[in-house]
Amino acid sequence: NYFKLTSWITKKRMGTPYCHACIITKDNELGVWDVSQASHGMVHEMDLDIFKEKNNIVRFYTLELTDEQFHRGRVWLKKQRGKKYSVLGCLAATIRPLRKLGLGKDGDREFICSEDAFRFLEVAFNRELSTGARGSDDYICPEVLENTLKYNSDILSALKQDVINAFEQ
Repeated sequence: NYFKLTSWITKKRMGTPYCHACIITKDNELGVWDVSQASHGMVHEMDLDIFKEKNNIVRFYTLELTDEQFHRGRVWLKKQRGKKYSVLGCLAATIRPLRKLGLGKDGDREFICSEDAFRFLEVAFNRELSTGARGSDDYICPEVLENTLKYNSDILSALKQDVINAFEQ
């Protein structure tokens, strides 16, 4: 299917064992973990246990956010639910020459996984982020998202732990 093909292409191009990015947050009031992501046709949320049934968490970053940052980011994530997945954005993020055609350049109307996670960080930290790369937010691939953590000192200082295998307990 389309998603498996683009996943394979993304992993090959980046040379990584992963091809997806998402935001995992804990709803302290309900005591559940939510996975917010753009995948399989739209931006949506699901329970972490259901996510883990079909996905392996390869890298995980823990951010220490203030209550205000967390609230701002969560509200933004909730307001994105139901927006379309950007198929053209995924292709252009993976196959760079397609960017020159403007494919998938759609602002916040449609998302790819790493673009959704990148925008969450921008909203939570209340500023534009440096990616260390040139181009549109619409073409933020998981590799650029990961590098964003390194290029923004306030986010880097908010990292509670380095890369870990998470939720194995």
